[in-house]
This record gives sequence, C-alpha cells and structure tokens, in this order.
Amino acid sequence: MSDHGADVEGLRDFYEASYAEESELFARWRALGGAECQQLLRQARGAQGGAPDLVYVLHHRIGAAKIRNDLIHTVAQDVGRQLRGEIMLSTARNRYLLSRIEQTLEEVTAGQEAAARRGRFAPAFAELSFGGPYGKLPGLTIDTPSHRSVILQGKIDRVDLIAGEAAFAVIDYKLHGNRLPLDRVYHGLALQLLTYLLVLQENGEKLTGKKITPAAAFYVKLLRQLEEVKHPDDAAAPDQPPIDLRVKPRGIFQENYLPSLDFNCVPTKASDVVKAHLVKDGSCGYKGRNDNATTTEFAAIIQHVRQRVGELADLILDGQIEVDPYHIQGITPCPTCEFRSLCRFDPAINRYKYLQPMGREKVLQIVTEGGKP
Repeated sequence: MSDHGADVEGLRDFYEASYAEESELFARWRALGGAECQQLLRQARGAQGGAPDLVYVLHHRIGAAKIRNDLIHTVAQDVGRQLRGEIMLSTARNRYLLSRIEQTLEEVTAGQEAAARRGRFAPAFAELSFGGPYGKLPGLTIDTPSHRSVILQGKIDRVDLIAGEAAFAVIDYKLHGNRLPLDRVYHGLALQLLTYLLVLQENGEKLTGKKITPAAAFYVKLLRQLEEVKHPDDAAAPDQPPIDLRVKPRGIFQENYLPSLDFNCVPTKASDVVKAHLVKDGSCGYKGRNDNATTTEFAAIIQHVRQRVGELADLILDGQIEVDPYHIQGITPCPTCEFRSLCRFDPAINRYKYLQPMGREKVLQIVTEGGKP
C-alpha cells in the first residue's frame, strides 16, 4: 500500500470541475491583513499574541464592540493601501467598497458573539492546518477501496469546543454560506466541511489531550444583503436582541447538542441560533428543512464522506480525466468552469452525468441503512 498526498479542495475540484471563488478584493483583503491585525490584537489583549491573520477577528470575542470595530477599520484601511497602493483609497467608490467590507465584518462578528452568548461552544482554534510539513495536526489518512492510502491536507477556519467536554464543532466561512445540501454530500460534490470532522475525530486528541467527538459542522455566511419584508412593521428593530442572529449558520449538527448550541430554544419554538425547531415533546422536528440529525445519522453521513473521498482518490490515481460534468436539478459546473474553452463540452452532442436529487431525510435514511437510492 503506497501513500499519496492530496488536498481536500482538490478532490472536490476533480469531481465538480468548478466551484465558486472569493472575490479578489475580499480574498486579498483577508490574506494581507495578517501582520497589522496581529500587532493590533497583541496591543489590545496585553501582548498575549494573536492568530496568524485577520480571520482572528472573526473567530474570537476580543472585548467591547468598539475595540473590535476599531480593529476592523484600521486593518481595512491598511490593507486597502496595500491592494493597489493609494489607488484603492483614492476614489469614492473604492472607499465605499472598503466601508462595506468593514460593515459586513462588524455584522458577522456581532452575530458570532451573540450566538456564543446563547450556547456553550466557544472558539478554541483558528486557521487550524493539518497535513504537510507545517500542519498543526497530521494529515487525514484515508484507505481507498483499491487498497491505497491517501493523506489529505488542508486548513480549518475555526474549531469550537465545549469547556470541560469532549465535543467540537467546525466552522467554515463562506461568502454566500448556503445550506449544506446532503444530496450533494452523498454524490461527492460537497465533502470539504464534513471531512474536517473526520480530521478532528481522528487527530483531535493531539490538540486537547483526549479524544473529541464531532457535534456540528456549519457554514457561516460572510456577505449580507437587505432582507425583504412585506411591510415595514415586519422588519426587526435595530435594538431587538435577535437582530444579530438573523443570519444563521447552516450545516448539520447532532440533535443532542442543540442545548449546547442554543440553551434558549424551547418546545414549539424555532432556535434563534441554528436551523432547528423543537416540537411539543421537546424533540427536534421538521428534519427535512432543518439541520439536525440523530447521533446514528450524523455518524453515518461522516462515514459516507470517508468512503466517497476514498473513491474519488482512486479515480484520480487511476488517471481518469474524462470530461464528464454532472447535472443535478438543472445545475452544472460548466458555466463557471475555467477550462470550458479547453474541454469543448457541448451539451447538444455530449451527455451530462445526471445525478439524482434527494431530500435531506432520504439521504440520511440511505446512509444509515448503508444502501443506494
């Protein structure tokens, strides 16, 4: 059995052929803000040190909102100068774009802080790398169906822990932060988020000194937009407490950890923190449109991800490079594919690989029973 290295996103790209990328401005702003943010955080926190880059502002409660917002503004201005010299700040439009980024991050950090106050999970690790020569954790080893061994490497945006307990949640920041469609997970189109759970389930003991149990995995949406309401009176007041929680993280979580995610959630009410709803008997209901899963279902979908990663790795190592884009519910990767002019795939004469769309409950049932649709 030979070992092969791979990147988590690389496996996704191989199967999906394309994926949405961050805008240049936002991506470079995040990447270039490291040194300035680290220095400011050290000053603000009494020279206690900081995380490698600006993402630290998103991951940690760093004191009063005024301090947090001042940090965001200072770093945004510095990075704006670095992006294109002084040009970035020389026009009203570009200054407006930077101000919008500042406002967005202020809203995101306020939302994360409000969510933390409602639960027991707290940020523990940011930008956690695994695999490779500089990884804080070993790479994730996957044994493939063809008896090969693949070692995955990557970086996890954020890991939350419950103090005194062996449970963790992973957070992945996305510009759009849509829900996690489990039929895409089943078909191998959305493996990255749940692969992070496998990484920590296998090697998390090296961080905490004890085995830790996966409890949740969420996408957190970075972009904000105006929300549509039927009447102005229906809009939430700016001073209303849930206003910071109006954009919920989406993903999947174990039902028994709902009190640790939102201890204010009561029967017959929906959670303000995550996509969940308790029915009269106190159990989680409406599973088809919420993000909860039983312990058995949660373990089964994670195990399915391990299996799919192994299968995709075998396809890559076997040299399968045929142009074979997927098609599911009218969606294909072709419109945004960087190699469209090279592959010359023409739907008029070529056939897509049609994948069966499935509801959330159906996918959980299939993976739990170990069958196929």
